[in-house]
Amino acid sequence: MRKLLLFAILLLALIQISQAQTKLTGSYIKTKVTYRDGVELEDDMELKFSYLKYSFEPKQVHIAVVYNSKGNIFDFTYKKNILQLKNEMGYVINEFLVEKNTADDLVLIQKGKNGFDDDNCLRYQFIAENKYVADYHAASEDILSITEKDTVFISNSKLYPTFKGNKDYFDALKDGMPEQASANMYFLATYIVRKNGEADSLTILESISPAFDKQIVKNFEKTRKNWQPATYHGKPVSVQMKSEYRYFSSATMLPTMDHNMKGSQAMKNKDYSSALYYFNLGLDLAPDNKEMLYKRAVCEHELGNTEAACKDLNTIKSLGDVVANELLLKWCK
Repeated sequence: MRKLLLFAILLLALIQISQAQTKLTGSYIKTKVTYRDGVELEDDMELKFSYLKYSFEPKQVHIAVVYNSKGNIFDFTYKKNILQLKNEMGYVINEFLVEKNTADDLVLIQKGKNGFDDDNCLRYQFIAENKYVADYHAASEDILSITEKDTVFISNSKLYPTFKGNKDYFDALKDGMPEQASANMYFLATYIVRKNGEADSLTILESISPAFDKQIVKNFEKTRKNWQPATYHGKPVSVQMKSEYRYFSSATMLPTMDHNMKGSQAMKNKDYSSALYYFNLGLDLAPDNKEMLYKRAVCEHELGNTEAACKDLNTIKSLGDVVANELLLKWCK
């Protein structure tokens, strides 16, 4: 009996070892962030609800904060369960203890001021991208159209095609575009990536100029067959995507950044009244800045104005971001 028990223990240990990976590879999406000891983050920390994806290649990792982006590229090293992210100059800019690394799950502890035992260290829990999207079930509002020939879904963080180019589609569409004038401008277009991997139905909803639109159309036609279609329940499906570009003049950009910085500092100090003042100033200049809308919503809620907070959170949702969804469920029932 003891021999059988010992054999079972050894077998379990071997299974656990086989599940652990000696390399970091594949794409993982954040499911939760807490402090190292498991304590929940405060609601005013946007990181608690924001999207985050790490996609590992042999020597580089793409870190994306939106689902339809390849993200920024960093070099990395992974030795003795320590993950170091480096900039293009080779300097370490972030360091993690890899607590778990399997094909399905990744858990990282971010190094704090006093090392990995600091109570303020953050623990990031990730799940493999293929598992993250596998449990998605579309609701009626996730569907654009239904015909006898095809059903077209609306893209979201769990249902999206992948551009096969070596850069973001955001950049591919703007390839060869001349520098824009220093004025506030906005461009918005939608298109459909079909289940055969080809894009069509480009519709420009907000135009910057005829020349800008002409270059967009040219690049769209050049890249329209360079897609990996989205899959739903294991089958390729057609999905509507959107691309938008915003250009701000220095007269708008610099004050907005200043108001955001001052508001964020006041918010950190729990001075929600002062923070609200600065976020209001910033949003007067950039009314659809999702980061400031989120922070203003938290301030409004802390000051007892939940109705205004819910209005800002719904605005974020209407702009296509999921960062507000959990607070909407929590505060705006």
